[in-house]
Amino acid sequence: LVRAMAEREISEQLLGDRPRVIFFPAGGANGFYRLRFPASLLHETGEYTVHIQNAMRLEALTENDIAWIQFDCKPETRNLARAAKRMGVKIVYEMDDAYWCIPPHNEATAFWTPDRLLNIDAMMKLADVVVTTTPRLAEGFSKRTARVEIAPNFLPASIWPKAGRRTPGRIVWAGSPSHKHDLDMLSGPLANVMETRPESQLIIFGAFIPPALAHFGRRRVRLADWVEFERYPE
Repeated sequence: LVRAMAEREISEQLLGDRPRVIFFPAGGANGFYRLRFPASLLHETGEYTVHIQNAMRLEALTENDIAWIQFDCKPETRNLARAAKRMGVKIVYEMDDAYWCIPPHNEATAFWTPDRLLNIDAMMKLADVVVTTTPRLAEGFSKRTARVEIAPNFLPASIWPKAGRRTPGRIVWAGSPSHKHDLDMLSGPLANVMETRPESQLIIFGAFIPPALAHFGRRRVRLADWVEFERYPE
């Protein structure tokens, strides 16, 4: 702790009053769109010193003014965040799902054990602010933490340029296996769209073709090969 405090004082002398923010994103598309890309936008303003790290250490936390942590449920993360907060670091906790409300049929229930959910609750109570994606989530989270802010999901135009008019129209579904039942639920409305728009096509990433859509045939409904999320805009 003494070393961390000394390094923090040196950093303050070198950087002046510019706030320092460190981000700890999750992996994959969620970590990119929810933390990594916003962190790059914050850096581009020139008003903040921004760092992104995967492994969390107390020294890294205490060298910054704000630590932005994405739905980490490990007890050691909670302990590090608590120690950093005692040293004046503001803690931002990012969550875009109500993990304690996952229905039993969803395979994610195997991961979100009672111990992990308790750690999520503890992090929400510890955080100075919880950031989420929708008003409904914010309403639910407000019962578990003092302050909630909404940062909606968005697609950066630099990566996903506005599409021109295309014929036929293409609908894209991208979701992990935990979203299987979401696709089942939407298969009826998707079928209605495809029946009223005979020129449309449906491209499905990372899932399966629901029975309600199979009769459209492979020319109009097809499975895309698995690719890293960075290639989705292609």
